[in-house]
Amino acid sequence: MSTVFIVILFSSCSGVYSYECGLKAAPSTVLRVIGGSASQYSEWPWQALLYTFDASGVGMMCGATILSANWLMTAAHCVRNKYENTFVTVNANYVGDLRNTYFVKKQIVHSGWDLQTVSNDIALLEIDGNIDFLGPAKPICITKNDSDLIKTGSVAVITGYGASIVQRASGVFTTMFDKGLQQATISVIDHEKCARTWWAITQGETQITDRQICAGAFLAGTAPGDSGGPLQVINHDGRWYQIGITSFGANKLVALLDQSNYPGVYTRVSSYYEWINQTIREQRYSCSSSLSLYSLVFATSHGQRFSEVINVRFWSTATSCYHENNTT
Repeated sequence: MSTVFIVILFSSCSGVYSYECGLKAAPSTVLRVIGGSASQYSEWPWQALLYTFDASGVGMMCGATILSANWLMTAAHCVRNKYENTFVTVNANYVGDLRNTYFVKKQIVHSGWDLQTVSNDIALLEIDGNIDFLGPAKPICITKNDSDLIKTGSVAVITGYGASIVQRASGVFTTMFDKGLQQATISVIDHEKCARTWWAITQGETQITDRQICAGAFLAGTAPGDSGGPLQVINHDGRWYQIGITSFGANKLVALLDQSNYPGVYTRVSSYYEWINQTIREQRYSCSSSLSLYSLVFATSHGQRFSEVINVRFWSTATSCYHENNTT
């Protein structure tokens, strides 16, 4: 495979910036958001948290990834409602850490997104303001040619703030939500095997296409709350590439525990490489002043309250919160 260096270029009102992608300050020793180990945001500096909620304060939490100083990528189903109250947080060690929060001023869902077939599960987010790449946050690389990165058995890393599986003293497994960022290593799964599995799981209702990637491992994989986050691999050049966007999985405990046989499904980023670039190029940047932001206050003493979405197989998570005008 030839070495590919991607320099992300973007324009803003204050000039033109450039920054190399896929590099992080701290090397990561990945151990085992199912079967995951705790992580720091500096280890995965492109990981972001997406909060989107309606006027009543009920909405969804997902993951997202930084592509440039003012563009992020997530799953289409995370922003399918296009709620006005949508924010992303970067450099967050835990859910509810809102120190670096940006208002999402534009949500662009792929025109081919289909809720029934789960196809084209990808969206782009333009934020109000620019992420400072002189700090911990960094962009991830994407590539048009991922053939060497998605071979069956290739090792990949998933990250997210979603659910984990714990075994209680009684021996019973159950899901719980960790406040912190989690990471886990999984493997890319044979596409035909995955397609057969999902055909059987859903009695022929789900067709896995070549615009999707399957991955997982025994006691390791994605779960509710991880939607929109990255499936990422390290290239021989030492750079990290996002090959997939967490999309959906089988929503039962045995499947969460064994994603080698019940694979998680990810949107294949390379299939949308041209769409991503074209969409960003077509957008017009304005120099208007920042919009008024809300301070987010989660509705429990611990800072957040989540309820698992059990009637769909998307790996997003319902969340309840309220907001108040920040007048100080």
